[in-house]
Amino acid sequence: MQSLGEANSETLHATKTYYDILCRSIHALQGNMIVLEYLLKESKMRKDLEDGVHAEQYDLLDLTVEDVRRELNMAVRHLNLIQSRLARITESVR
Repeated sequence: MQSLGEANSETLHATKTYYDILCRSIHALQGNMIVLEYLLKESKMRKDLEDGVHAEQYDLLDLTVEDVRRELNMAVRHLNLIQSRLARITESVR
């Protein structure tokens, strides 16, 4: 039975799998952040074009988008830290 912390070819393969999952997750979250940025720009443009008709709704949308962007940014930074640590551990084991 494998003990905790034991490194072998199986665990190295697992770390590669986790690293790939982290890369894909970071990429997907960054893509979502780009979409939210476009949504925010569109919201501000439409708010200006509509002369404040739905200003309150656009302001609420803008605040919500900013909150979500902040959360996604924190998640990406956290995943980057995990990815860096995984890379360092994997490199030290090899």
